[in-house]
Amino acid sequence: MGANPAPLDPNNAHSYCHTADGTPVDPFDMIVAATIGHVRHVVLDSAGVVLNMGRKQRLFTGALRDAVMMHSKRCTHPGCSVPADHCQADHMLPWANAGPTNSINGDPQCGHHNRWKTSGYTTRRDPKGHWHHYRPDNTELGWRSQTNAAEQIFPMPAAS
Repeated sequence: MGANPAPLDPNNAHSYCHTADGTPVDPFDMIVAATIGHVRHVVLDSAGVVLNMGRKQRLFTGALRDAVMMHSKRCTHPGCSVPADHCQADHMLPWANAGPTNSINGDPQCGHHNRWKTSGYTTRRDPKGHWHHYRPDNTELGWRSQTNAAEQIFPMPAAS
């Protein structure tokens, strides 16, 4: 195995293509697959809901869109009351910045607030499932920003 394998010659009888488990693949089929095909991984949860389709899928569709819309009953932007079923499934880490199309990276945002990202606004979800929204200068929007500031001044005591 070298870093620069020799080009595949489908006319060479000694060319041998195979899958990871050793199943033979016709060299012509391999060239076609390498040219126009792709290998896609799909991650499902125990109920068969699609969680991750890799980087090939750009949009949240089907069960994956449903999973994103289940994160909130409304647009996740502070103070917005647009119902989730009228929102867009949005990439928190934008697709253009290598953001994956999976339920972990998705949130429902109305069209108005989704477009704010073009001005540098971002959305994140913390490990407890709380939404956080940041201005382009990285200051937090909404009531959580005051809560987080208070916690920095008066830290919560550790649970015993």
